[in-house]
Amino acid sequence: MLLSMIQNFALSESVPGFGKAVLNALQFSDRNLFGSQSLKTDDWAKLLAFCDAAQLTFNFFNLYQSEIPDWVAVRVARNRRDAAIRQSHLDAALTEIVRRFKAAEIDFALLKGHAHSQEFGPDMLLRATSDVDLWCKPEEVGRARNELLKLGYRSMGNDHGRHLAPMIREKDWRWSGDFYAPDLPLPIELHHRLWDEEMESIQGPPEDAFWGRRSYLNFEGETISILALPDALAFSALHLLMHILHGDLRPQRAWEIGQFLQRRSRDDCFWHEWANLHPPELRKLESLIFVLIDKWFGCTLPQIVQREAETLAPDVKTWIERYGFSPVEALFASNKTELWLNLCLISSLRGKIQLFVRRMLPIHGSKTVSFGEGGAPRSILLRATHHVRTFGPTLAEGLEWWRIRHARNKSHGRQPASQHV
Repeated sequence: MLLSMIQNFALSESVPGFGKAVLNALQFSDRNLFGSQSLKTDDWAKLLAFCDAAQLTFNFFNLYQSEIPDWVAVRVARNRRDAAIRQSHLDAALTEIVRRFKAAEIDFALLKGHAHSQEFGPDMLLRATSDVDLWCKPEEVGRARNELLKLGYRSMGNDHGRHLAPMIREKDWRWSGDFYAPDLPLPIELHHRLWDEEMESIQGPPEDAFWGRRSYLNFEGETISILALPDALAFSALHLLMHILHGDLRPQRAWEIGQFLQRRSRDDCFWHEWANLHPPELRKLESLIFVLIDKWFGCTLPQIVQREAETLAPDVKTWIERYGFSPVEALFASNKTELWLNLCLISSLRGKIQLFVRRMLPIHGSKTVSFGEGGAPRSILLRATHHVRTFGPTLAEGLEWWRIRHARNKSHGRQPASQHV
């Protein structure tokens, strides 16, 4: 039913040659070095810049099976050495925090990072780990923050709906443009929720159940609680969905979920456990993400996921068919087609209106912490510029989306259901 990655991206003028080279190297099936031989020095520079920002550099060059210019190989080797140093700093910080929290009898779970390294990626050193994410119960997150303050951490930026403001120790640090600098800040994020239902207007996972069936990881001689594997997959899918709906696809995280699906596609025991543990609405959200990842990277979907995907709402299926590649294309050329998917997933009229206003009008300051020069004012300016540039095209896309839905509903002889906008 779905076209292959190469067929679609060969037709997309918004994806440059270096982008096609990256995306095709990430395929799980039919991997081709499409156009890679024609990459010039300037293309390689753009490819590196893109991969750095997308946290894909190490994974891409691990998968890329062709000649690499010497200067590129030298640069990536240096990045690997620096990233390994920074990872050791992160590991040391995590060990210190774990011991501090245990001494204070603060229960928590590690999210992402080492908690995902074995199942979601081929090698921990291929992941660009930028921070440490810890999940505490809402009534404990304040105490956890106080312990970090005692260790010399301080808050940067604003609190989010799911977690407190990131906390760092570094004081006299300035952005140098190097994503792999060993002296990059080591942010700690304390989560008190896994999903912000108020912000997203979409029902989240049963967090109490997730907390109750946690698993454990041995790290540096310490036992650390992590999410049970089915719940870790759900958290990864929801986290990626959140970024997609906010117009901020994280391709490396998407690829890691694809890696999980590829590895576990024939593990019927796991998928039956997954189906039994997660309620129908959560499985639908997860399946939506799995179908998109299959569309982008050609991974193998388990049969139970394929059956679950058939239960997706007609509007969601239509969006996947028509705009399924747009989040990837948005990495190279701005678009807001994820807005129509977001509206499909929200059931309340009030939630739809709030979303539309928030996404179309730059009236809300960015809550993202920026460690680069310019800080928050620069983030707000970039956000406003993006809104202005995409306002007209988004309205045109909205009219096209309405036409597509109207034609589909007319061909089926029915009116659109109220929950599928």
